[in-house]
This record gives sequence, structure tokens and C-alpha cells, in this order.
Amino acid sequence: MNDLVPNAVVLNKDRAILAGAEARRATEKREDLVARRRWQTGWLIQRGKKNSVWVGRYREDVIAADGTRRRRQSSVVLGPVRDINKRQAQRMLSAQLAAINQGTRKPQMMISFEQFVVEHWEPNILPTLRPGTVRNYQQVIRTHLLPFFGQMRLAEIGRADVQMFLAGKSKQIAPRTVLSLRNRLSKIFGTAQDWGYLNENPARGTQVPRDPRHT
Repeated sequence: MNDLVPNAVVLNKDRAILAGAEARRATEKREDLVARRRWQTGWLIQRGKKNSVWVGRYREDVIAADGTRRRRQSSVVLGPVRDINKRQAQRMLSAQLAAINQGTRKPQMMISFEQFVVEHWEPNILPTLRPGTVRNYQQVIRTHLLPFFGQMRLAEIGRADVQMFLAGKSKQIAPRTVLSLRNRLSKIFGTAQDWGYLNENPARGTQVPRDPRHT
């Protein structure tokens, strides 16, 4: 009877080893499945009728305002259908997805422009500036920037949005003032990029429209 005790212990130990191995294999399978799911090629659609463009859609990780990581659908305009065929558009989309698929692109924070400026940028940056510069920023932010960009998600603001903003302002105020707005906006976006909220500064490369009175 006593001889059966060591055998039972060995049997239980073997069962534990087998159970551990099964658990490891299941974990590795899940991890491999997650990795395969995250590798993506995206998909293409055509948008518009008269001047149709290729639009690439894909999924990416983002960080919500509460700090949780989420998955969202994103899109990017690749170019006119008349100039780019489907194979070329797919190559362009693959280039866009390379950083996401390789895991080198950081998830973006999904907070609004107003949240970033009021809760993060102003409390940390304004104290480093001269009083006159602080007053100028506060006036620019509340008079011009927040009414246009305030409710937009910071990470979704693109160069086209900034250019649209500048074009609209050029019809209301002098080009020198529009240039100042662009520079102030670029400073805010540059800080957001440095702090990891943006992958790039959408104000960089935008143009200040010429004064129509001098054309």
C-alpha cells in the first residue's frame, strides 16, 4: 500500500508538468494569434465621383483620455484615382502601415485639442514665457484656435485642417497676423509631438495665403 504513494506523487507531478506545458502552448498560440491579427495590409476604397481618390483604411492602437488602450479604424487619402492605379495605392498604404506592423509607431492619445491645450500645454509652457508672450498666447488661443480646433481630436488634426484654418483667417485678418497664428499653432503641435501625443506636427509645411489685395 505504501509503495503506491510515491507512484501517486510521481503521477501527480507528471500531470502538473503536462498541464504546465499545455498552458504554455495555449499561451504561445494566443500570443501568435494576436501577433498575426495585428499584422495588417489594410483595405482600399474609392471616395468621390467627379474627382475620385484612393483612401486607405486600417486599424491602429490609441490611448483613450482615461489612459486605456483601444483599437480604432483610421484612414488616409493616398491620391487621385486618375493618377494612381490600385496596385500603386496598395504599395503606398503598405508603406503607411510599416511602422504600425513593425510595432515602432507609438499609440496616440485620443484627447481633444482643447483638453491638451488647457489641461497640459498652458499649465506647463506658459510659466516659462514672458508675461507679454503669455498674454498673446492666451488671446490667440481663445480668440482663434479653440473656436476652430477645440473639439477636434488632437491626433486627428491633419495638415489639410491647418491649411483650411489659415485660408479662412486670411480672409479676415492681415497675412502677418495669419503667419503669427501659424507659428503659435506650430509651437503647440510641436510640444504635443515632443510629449508623445502626436507622431508629427500638422502645422509644418503649411502655407500662409497671400494677401488678395496684392495679387
